[in-house]
Amino acid sequence: MGRYKIAILGHGFAGDLHREVIEESIPELEVIAVTEPNPKATERIKGKYAVFPDHKALFHENLSLDALIVALTTGIHEQAMKEITIRTSIPLLLEKPMAITYPEAANIKEQLQRNRIRCMVGLTGRFHPEFRAAYNSMK
Repeated sequence: MGRYKIAILGHGFAGDLHREVIEESIPELEVIAVTEPNPKATERIKGKYAVFPDHKALFHENLSLDALIVALTTGIHEQAMKEITIRTSIPLLLEKPMAITYPEAANIKEQLQRNRIRCMVGLTGRFHPEFRAAYNSMK
């Protein structure tokens, strides 16, 4: 099998970090699309990936994706996950925190289970500049 095709929803700090880590150190993955409503946040990656204003526009393209990374603003995770789980059944990495409240997190979990979607809630702190600096100073 070739490389796994990934879309990253949200290209703020966390989404950009996921993209950089994939590009630099995970050759089995290939980012093919990014969603971000703020055009300034995607200026330096235009032409390298398909860029969409949001996940709704991404799903209209019927891209052949193997997985999604959801790195949206936490406050919209519940609504976005509701829309995502209706449109796809591919595995997801949901950037932490999963939701703002416990009931929202429970709703997300229920949507994932109902649609039989595998999901991991990620904490990728090891790639944050602060953690990298601490690690390097300990080495």
